[in-house]
Amino acid sequence: MKFKEIFGSVIVVVGTISTAIGASPLYFIKTNLREDLSLWGNVLQAGGNALQAEGQGGALRKIGEDFQSIGNFTVITWMVINLNKQTAQKIFITGNWIQALGGLINVGHGIELNPFPGHSENINGILLQSTGNSLQAIRGVYELEKNGNTDNNSNQLKINRAFIG
Repeated sequence: MKFKEIFGSVIVVVGTISTAIGASPLYFIKTNLREDLSLWGNVLQAGGNALQAEGQGGALRKIGEDFQSIGNFTVITWMVINLNKQTAQKIFITGNWIQALGGLINVGHGIELNPFPGHSENINGILLQSTGNSLQAIRGVYELEKNGNTDNNSNQLKINRAFIG
């Protein structure tokens, strides 16, 4: 692995942990700090994924990392642009689905590789990350429905229901 890929991986890990802490209902951490942790965690994840995309690997891996980075930037948009709640929630959901798709693309790339030390752990880690992004998107769908989206025929809800059954 090149330095850029390793550094990108470390940045993604730090961003993921920061985002997880920010998203957790830890009431002893002030709301503003949790929001900042979520925002900066997504910024770190997006930057780390972009660095990883520049590293070695096939086109499939670069595409997967780019999708993850784009998904993080989409979530960042949800956090920094003042939109109505329903639109913001849809952007959050979409960003998480894009991140999950990028992770699954990376799993496909990982399966193509010849086994190496830590290969299965790498694939499991990517699967866990995609699962986490999918769960965040699903949570967003439920919040969108719970918070008064009475338009049950909206295209966004149809797409999301297709993913979650």
